[in-house]
Amino acid sequence: MKSRKMLFSAVSPFIVFLFIFPRFFYGEGTTWLGQGLAESLNSARGKLGPFKYQAAFQIGDLGYNSDIYSGQGTKKTPDYGFNAGPIVTLYLPITKKIVIDLYDAPRYVFFSRARSERTLNNAFRGQVHFSLNRFYIQVGGGLTDAKERLSTELNLNIRHTEDSFGGIVFWQIAEKSGLALQYRETDYAFENPQDDALSISENLDRNERYFKASAYVFQDSVKRVYVDAEIVSYGFRNSNLGIKDYRSYAVLGGIEFAPVAGGEAGRKGLHGILNLGYQRFEIPDMKGKIYEGLVGNTNLSAVISRFLTINGGYSRSVQFSAFINSGHFIQTATGGGLSIALKRHLSLSYNVMISQNEYIAEEGKEFLNALPRKYQTHALSLSQRLGPNSSLNLRADLSLWRASAVDPFHRRVIIGLGIMFGLPSGG
Repeated sequence: MKSRKMLFSAVSPFIVFLFIFPRFFYGEGTTWLGQGLAESLNSARGKLGPFKYQAAFQIGDLGYNSDIYSGQGTKKTPDYGFNAGPIVTLYLPITKKIVIDLYDAPRYVFFSRARSERTLNNAFRGQVHFSLNRFYIQVGGGLTDAKERLSTELNLNIRHTEDSFGGIVFWQIAEKSGLALQYRETDYAFENPQDDALSISENLDRNERYFKASAYVFQDSVKRVYVDAEIVSYGFRNSNLGIKDYRSYAVLGGIEFAPVAGGEAGRKGLHGILNLGYQRFEIPDMKGKIYEGLVGNTNLSAVISRFLTINGGYSRSVQFSAFINSGHFIQTATGGGLSIALKRHLSLSYNVMISQNEYIAEEGKEFLNALPRKYQTHALSLSQRLGPNSSLNLRADLSLWRASAVDPFHRRVIIGLGIMFGLPSGG
């Protein structure tokens, strides 16, 4: 692709200069991202020839689901099932400052009665890291092939693929500041439901090109303050309306709390990220503004003591609709909860999330008004740490949704057990 050639053209001079003048670049490799890479390598205890590896095996949702189609079917469809698979990351250090990492997470999804929903999903990623004195360069790509729940708008398991490629160039200007450029291109392809009643591929197959410039203006062991400028272009392949291109411009800022070594999860204070900003979403050819206003993705937790943690979150973004060609909606979600340590390795947590979909398109207004718009999810979980590299989690989820305030709630209950053996890579 032309954009991938452009990315290689931008990054290749750094790589060529690295091999010609290695001493100039090798230095200490003290960038923040370089330190994160070193921590990932150090935490990978396994060895296989020249490789180091981090591996885990996870079993999830082992239990009961009162409606696997979440109200999308003609009647409720209860079932029993689970999903299971390994999570493996391989690291190949070429030199002290050049590392290749390969990540793979195959997962088998089983349902006792709904045989058509049984599937094998997989997520693969490969990257090359150049950890230099003042610069950090990362180039790589990934492929996801999965049959999973599409969105809150369409609660069906839909198979889709994501073929992505991109890279990051980070320049640490000083001890507490830095600049980063990031590019990512992703091709999305969706299958249609078996009854072909809905052409999801026609509505959602697209190519996304994402560019972000970030300025980190301050950093210490507790927080990192940043500003992002983002441009995203969306090219749809099968639009009957003739609208094939969208574009998004956004400026966001915020604070990451405990972002670096020294900000351990058990330390008192704030953890997570505060992220808010402004976005303009438009159709360039039609000179039409679709949305302009607040967006963000905030997730914060406050460790009050070693016994109590309180968390909260907020997100607002533009999403593409699976129902109407080139349609879209605003999805807003808020939530919060708490976690209580009952014993040293036993904790109880409760979280609630409330979200709403707001449709903007005028076409098909009557049909869109009948779709679920308001959602609530209540999650109760009991977690037990079994050892340094294993854990057990029992959870019960109650999901509620309806089209409007006067409609009755539809309900779904999930009771499931999750088991983790080993430690997955931090990424």
